[in-house]
Amino acid sequence: MGSYLWDVVGRLDGEASFGEDRGGNILRRPGGVGYNIAKRLADLGYSPIILGCVGTDHDGTELVTQCKAVGMRTEHMLQRADIKTDAYMVIEDDQGAVLAVADARSLEHFGEDVLLPLQDGRLGSDERPSDAMMIVDGNFTTQQLGFIANSPAFSKAHLHLSPASTGKVERLRPLLTHPNVTLYCNLTEANSLAQTHYKEAADAAKALLDLGLKRALVTHGAQRACDAEQGCDTVSETPKQVDAHLITGAGDVFMATHIHLTLEGHDKHFALRESLDAAADHIARKD
Repeated sequence: MGSYLWDVVGRLDGEASFGEDRGGNILRRPGGVGYNIAKRLADLGYSPIILGCVGTDHDGTELVTQCKAVGMRTEHMLQRADIKTDAYMVIEDDQGAVLAVADARSLEHFGEDVLLPLQDGRLGSDERPSDAMMIVDGNFTTQQLGFIANSPAFSKAHLHLSPASTGKVERLRPLLTHPNVTLYCNLTEANSLAQTHYKEAADAAKALLDLGLKRALVTHGAQRACDAEQGCDTVSETPKQVDAHLITGAGDVFMATHIHLTLEGHDKHFALRESLDAAADHIARKD
């Protein structure tokens, strides 16, 4: 459940300076947190049911076609004639994202309609709540996420949360005390939610558990990442070092890979290490 849109990524070699007019590469591709995670899971052999909102314009129709082509189930995807399909534009250099602009408001306006299949009996209801794994991103509003936290229809769900962006991480706060939530975030996002200023992922993750969160996976760029869970020892691993070429979407690759390896029954050290490696391989790609 989340955002499905078109990414436009401008990639510069070296480090960007304000006001420069530089040569580089521009890539247009399907994206959004929801899409990126679902695509990775589809590549790993799953058939994820996707819930999101796109227009009936050319971009929306093309996006739904792309989703079907890579193995996603789109029968519950909301398409509306009164909206323009969302888009995300980012400029990246060797240090990461220089500037990003998200023209993505469909979930904010129609998120309640996106969630309807889980309430009206198609995928679940208050009387028969789904116990499925649900991946939710922070492009929903705080009010919509609060509804998920408190609605009987989501009471048995296994919720896996992605902040979507540092600026939206606070929206996830209502879900922190849901009994079955796993949060994937970076150190900055973890500190924001926990209202702390830790420099190590493990410390920030522990602070999130102290707030009632069941499980937190916290990354920190090229530094040590951790997997912390209530009642369990914290696991930490260091990502392999690579040259950065494609930053956007790396966190989504990490999250989807980790979900897959966890479902496969791998131990926490292996799952964390392999997921970090998958994200590093994504970063090192030259599209």
